[in-house]
Amino acid sequence: MKRMARQYVWGAVLLAVVICLLVQAGWLLDVPLLKTWLPGGPTMKCLTAAGMQATVLAILASSMSRWTDLRRWRPHLGCVALVLALAPLGMGAWILAVHLQVWPAPSIPGMWSIMPAPATGLSLLLYGCSLFLARQPRGAAWFGICTGLALAVAWLSLLSLVYGSDPGRPNLLFGQVSLPAAVTMLLVCAGLVFLRPYQGVVRIVSSPAPAGRLVRRLLPLAVFLTLLFGLVRLWAQQRWGFTTEFGAAFYSTVTTVILVGVILHHAHTVARLDRLREHTERKIARRHAESERRFRGIFNSTFQFIGLTTPEGVLLETNQSSLDATGVQAADIIGLPFWECPWWEHSPATQEKMRQGIQEAAAGRPVRFQTEYRAADGSLRPVDFSLNPVLDENGRTAFLVPEARDITEHRAATRDLESISQRLRLATLAADIGIWDWNIQTNELVWDELMHQIYQVPSTDSGLDYQVWESRLHPDDRPGVRAALKDALDGVRDFNIIFRIVWPDQSVHYLQTKAIVQRDENGLPLRMLGTNADITQKVMSEAGLLESEERFRHAFEYSAIGLALVDPDGAWLGMNKALCGIVGYTERELLGKSFRDISHPDDLHEEQDNINRLIRGDVTHYQMEKRYLRKDGSIVWVMLTSSLVKETDGSPAYFISQVEDITQRHEAERVLNYQQKQLRMLIEHTPAAVAMFDMDMCYVAASRRWREDYHLQSQPLLGRSHYEVFPEISPEWKAVHQRALAGSVESRDEDRFLRADGQEEWLRWEVRPWREVDGEVGGIVMFTEIITERKNAAENVRASLEEKEVLLREIHHRVKNNMQIISSLLQLQTSALHDPADVAIFQDCQARIHAMAMVHDRLYRSGSLSTINFGEHLRELASLMVRGQSGGMAHIRLDVRCDDVELDLDKAIPLGLIATELITNAFKHAFKGRESGCITIRLTRAEEKKMLLCISDDGIGLPSAAEPHSARTLGLRLVRSLSHQMRAQNKFSATAAGCCVEIAFDV
Repeated sequence: MKRMARQYVWGAVLLAVVICLLVQAGWLLDVPLLKTWLPGGPTMKCLTAAGMQATVLAILASSMSRWTDLRRWRPHLGCVALVLALAPLGMGAWILAVHLQVWPAPSIPGMWSIMPAPATGLSLLLYGCSLFLARQPRGAAWFGICTGLALAVAWLSLLSLVYGSDPGRPNLLFGQVSLPAAVTMLLVCAGLVFLRPYQGVVRIVSSPAPAGRLVRRLLPLAVFLTLLFGLVRLWAQQRWGFTTEFGAAFYSTVTTVILVGVILHHAHTVARLDRLREHTERKIARRHAESERRFRGIFNSTFQFIGLTTPEGVLLETNQSSLDATGVQAADIIGLPFWECPWWEHSPATQEKMRQGIQEAAAGRPVRFQTEYRAADGSLRPVDFSLNPVLDENGRTAFLVPEARDITEHRAATRDLESISQRLRLATLAADIGIWDWNIQTNELVWDELMHQIYQVPSTDSGLDYQVWESRLHPDDRPGVRAALKDALDGVRDFNIIFRIVWPDQSVHYLQTKAIVQRDENGLPLRMLGTNADITQKVMSEAGLLESEERFRHAFEYSAIGLALVDPDGAWLGMNKALCGIVGYTERELLGKSFRDISHPDDLHEEQDNINRLIRGDVTHYQMEKRYLRKDGSIVWVMLTSSLVKETDGSPAYFISQVEDITQRHEAERVLNYQQKQLRMLIEHTPAAVAMFDMDMCYVAASRRWREDYHLQSQPLLGRSHYEVFPEISPEWKAVHQRALAGSVESRDEDRFLRADGQEEWLRWEVRPWREVDGEVGGIVMFTEIITERKNAAENVRASLEEKEVLLREIHHRVKNNMQIISSLLQLQTSALHDPADVAIFQDCQARIHAMAMVHDRLYRSGSLSTINFGEHLRELASLMVRGQSGGMAHIRLDVRCDDVELDLDKAIPLGLIATELITNAFKHAFKGRESGCITIRLTRAEEKKMLLCISDDGIGLPSAAEPHSARTLGLRLVRSLSHQMRAQNKFSATAAGCCVEIAFDV
């Protein structure tokens, strides 16, 4: 209906808008046909077209505001419809006011000045009212009245055009309405009718009831007859000359007769329908009464409590079971609020819960819970209670149906079932037994929770079947399981087997299954019920026990030490190969003997005492060293460890003995004891002062010299603390001892030791740790030597050396001073000479004396009186000789590069004289006729114990005929003589630029 109404509205609006636009185009283009549609007829005014356009647009906006697909725009479209409705309302009122001369006519020239007919103004006014009433929920009646009046005006306007009017007496209301205007009015009325499709005329016309069918038949007939007989009247008046009055009477009579006939026909139809309705109602009433009797019988005879209440909870009906359960009468509770009925009076909380449940059910939601009611005997019984709403055709709650079911027996049965199920579950859990049920007909498997755990199948997996179970079987076990299952289904034997399954992690587990087969009356298997038990641990334990026994047997048989089982009387019950090897007997030979037969007689008494203590329970085992007599007569030392195994009544069953051959260890201990005794003797008789201490600084051993040095001959030392023997030991000495006990080696060449009697001694000592067999420190060994006399002698020697050193320094000082005096005398003698050759001789002697004096002066000033740093001495000597040259030689440059070397007096003095001679000769002879030059002096290490003195110049060099090794000059003779004295090799060589002399000597 909504869709049809929307389509009708769109069609009416579009047609009306098209008609109005054609009329307005006719006025603009001055086309009379567009304005009238009939030659000579009245025209549709522009104001009428504008008013109709505003009206249809308002109808369209009002209709669109009701469409669900335009929900977002509904408020805006409604406002637009109301604003547009003001246009026809105001325009209609204005047109009527002008015709009634209440408002002056417009003075606007042109097509807008032509005033529409009064019927047009009335129609626009009714349109505006209908549009305003269409938005009001409670204005349906007034909307229908306004729309009906507007439709009547439109229809009369159309009839006025059909039948015309008397020219002498013009129709003031419809005389000016044109055909386009009348059609537009009808279209607008159709649009108004479909604004409210579920109310008014549309609702009546579209109703499936007899009234709707009657309207759908009469309305078209009335419209058709009106037009038909109106046209027939006009034709008859012109054809046969009927008067207007006779034509009107004829028109009315024929129309009335036809309508009365149609009404009587439909009245007969309505009467027939009424008879059919009454018959149907009586039939329905009979069925309803029968249904009511059946319902009442079921309602009252049902074991459940059931009733009927209003949505507010007032009890309307209840069945007999609920009345009997409480022992009340229906008259006592009908009309009471349901929560105030006797069933719930025992508990205010239950009453409140009932009241809240009724409120929730009245809202349309079913309610269900468990509670208790008071029975006729006064006891409280549990019920399963529910409230279900009954809805009417509008979806609102019409009634509530309370239902209750006594669950006393059900709850007791449930508790018993839960108890049995819990006990069964505990039993299966305790035994690790899973239960399964296989429906052979449907191939469906049902597992309990433990079965899912056993097979590692998630409990959420559905669709378990035989194939799922078979997929878990170990591939090697599948044929055997299938055969056993077939035998069980065929009735050959029970299904009681052990098989393996494989978990998803590829681990293998052992299961034991037992099952029974249920069969039908023909003996065909229907289902199997069985259990599965995981016996993996049991199987593994049995396998582990066998493996453990095998390992024990191998351990007993192949043990490296001797093992034996001995009877309480001493007889051998069993032994391994190691024991046979220790004693030299075979197993057969030992089984015929007792342990006493091969034991040394001296050890039997002690061993028997240990056996008695073990039997009495004083000890759990004993251990002792003893001797066995081997078969070849030799003695073997063993470490025997024995324990007792008792019977269940506490009596001795047998001894377990471990025999370890300790002959070598025993011999090693004997040798060690001997060596320790020898060591103590060595320490005691060594000529040095030696003492040995343990970790507590107690004496272990001390030499005789130690006792003599510290006057301890009369005191016992072994086991006594060192700090008890020497209470005067300082904390510094104790710290030395602790460091040595920690593994450090401490020593000192001189140390002052103050005795308790005040005597002072000087010691040289060393303390070092001694270690046990396992490498741990066992104590310390202290070596001391009293060096008091030696230190006093050393002090005397040192004092004597200091005195001699002072004497040597004084000698060197006096020698240097004497040489200075000689050099001064030579200087005085030189000043008296006039011959330059004599002066040169004296100066040379003076230089030689000065060189020797420098050596004594350096010895006097140095820390050592035996050697001097000759490199430093040579640099100082060369510097003094350069400063002593005359002005002509001031530009001679000296290049000195000497290594530091310590030389004694026997080498320093001649080597200094050689250097003096060579440097002096270079100054005298190498640079004749030159004002500049360079003398190079080098003192370097040639080999490990060889030094090389090289003095060279860049002067004129040696004469071609000169022979330095045979020259008779004093200087060269002195160089050769001193070199020979030093056992040095000298070498003269002439180069392209100057002369070079090399002196090689030992150091």
